[in-house]
Amino acid sequence: MEHGFSVNKQVEIDNLSEDALVAKRLICDDVTAVGGLQNIDTSNKQLLLAASSARRKYVAYLEDERRKKDSGGRGEERKALNDEIHELRNKKRCLQNDVDAMTASADEYAEKAEKTHQLTWIIIIITPTISNAP
Repeated sequence: MEHGFSVNKQVEIDNLSEDALVAKRLICDDVTAVGGLQNIDTSNKQLLLAASSARRKYVAYLEDERRKKDSGGRGEERKALNDEIHELRNKKRCLQNDVDAMTASADEYAEKAEKTHQLTWIIIIITPTISNAP
C-alpha cells in the first residue's frame, strides 16, 4: 500500500489534471509490470500507433474542452437574460397593479362626485397628477 503512494508522489506535479495523473499512473504501472524501462518492447505496433496519434488526441481533447467552456459561457448569458426578463415581468406586474388600483380609485371618486354633485372629488383625482408633472 505504501509503495503505491510513493509512486504517486513521484508522478505528482503542480496543476496536474486528474486525467494526466491517471495516465501517468497507468504508464508507471505498466513499466513496473514488465520489469523496468529496459524490458519494454518498442517494436510493438500498438505502442507505436498510440505514440503517433497522441498529439492528435491531445488537440482533439483541447478542442472539446474549449467547446465545453464556450457552451458554459452561453448558458450563463442565457441565465442572466432570463433573470432580467423575470425581473422586468415582476416590475410590469407591480406597475399594472398600481395602475389598476389608481383607476379603481379614480372611478370611485368620479362616482362620488356624480352622486353628491361636488367637484371636490374630481379635484382629488386631478391634483396628484398635476403636482407630479415636470
